[in-house]
Amino acid sequence: MLLTVVALMLLPLGAPNVAPAYSDWFAHALVFCILMIWFSGILQRGYRWAIFAGLLLFGALLELLQSFIDWRSGEFLDLVFNVIGLLIGWALVCAGMASWAQRLESVCFGESSSR
Repeated sequence: MLLTVVALMLLPLGAPNVAPAYSDWFAHALVFCILMIWFSGILQRGYRWAIFAGLLLFGALLELLQSFIDWRSGEFLDLVFNVIGLLIGWALVCAGMASWAQRLESVCFGESSSR
């Protein structure tokens, strides 16, 4: 899943982006919300702060890498919306939404030994 995010954030885009800026910010928040829920669901509960910190560093590294690539640009607001997504994801995890990731992992890959 993380490799897909890396590819989407670093590979060149086909056509110029004509969508409003807020759609990019929404995409950043959505992706990091899903990542927070996913990893919180498949790892033990005590790792939530580590998941949050790891995904925050992951997002910051991607933005830094984008600043060195001609066809992409690293933007501080993208990182802000990554954090917003992580916080929304954390709230949804606390509300009980993390269990879907564990159920999906169990169906696709058998019983998870990480819990």
